[in-house]
Amino acid sequence: MQIDIQVGAIDKFHADAIVLNAFEGATTLGGATGAVDRVLNGLLHDIIVSGDFKGKVGEASVIYVRGALASPRVILVGLGKQERFSATVARRASAAAARKAQDMGLKHIASVVHGAGAGGLEASEAAQAVAEGAALVTYRFSDYKSGANKPSLEQLTLVELDPEKIAAERAGAQAGETLANAVCLARNLVNRPPNYLTPTMMGEMAQAMAEANPKLKVTVLDREAIARLGMGALLGVAQGSDEPPRFIILEHGPQDAPPVVIVGKGITFDSGGISLKPAVGMEEMKGDMAGAAAVLGAIQ
Repeated sequence: MQIDIQVGAIDKFHADAIVLNAFEGATTLGGATGAVDRVLNGLLHDIIVSGDFKGKVGEASVIYVRGALASPRVILVGLGKQERFSATVARRASAAAARKAQDMGLKHIASVVHGAGAGGLEASEAAQAVAEGAALVTYRFSDYKSGANKPSLEQLTLVELDPEKIAAERAGAQAGETLANAVCLARNLVNRPPNYLTPTMMGEMAQAMAEANPKLKVTVLDREAIARLGMGALLGVAQGSDEPPRFIILEHGPQDAPPVVIVGKGITFDSGGISLKPAVGMEEMKGDMAGAAAVLGAIQ
């Protein structure tokens, strides 16, 4: 998903839908939601006071505006009680809107930055939460699916009326996108089947990461190097497989600083030890390398 930021009034912005918000129990609408409601002659207010939209966290309703706005739809999402609002709520609101848009087959939505106004969040924190929520909820793993894939939401534009907030929101959105991409990398690794994602393949992926980023240094130990270092436990586990073992070390940052070490288990399939695991749940054992996947995502 591409995430960008634009300055302007969201009612003038053209996308497949614009995303607005409202707190639970709100009797008046402020900010961008209030401005759009005035353009729509109170339509959003009527939907709220009628009880059709309650403003609960995770709630999302679609309103068709029949040419009254530059965009054909409004997705109205709930922020819950105002006194309980947080960055987590902003993330959930963004996720609810993005999920609704993706389920409808929309390609591009434009959203207010939930929480950057009446929510009281710092602009960068709010933008990061909105970017994370949308990017994480629209994740799909379809590498091995044949035929046409379901449509994916391709673009999220954050629309901000106040130009003084743009720099902070751009930095926050970039941080959110970076974190979401790291999470999705870990998800992709865990979702890949073990007959594909072998220790050799994980080592090659770590090497590719280091080649793409000059700040990274990679060392991938093979069976002989592991044996020279006396890693008997790892060698013992590896004897249960035809696949050769690998031990992956990724380093980032200044080498003269005290290191922070993150360790993740990377057994690409765990069938059991002295006793084999039961058949029920055996397919989940491809996730035994999720710790290593999380480390690779964090380092990226």
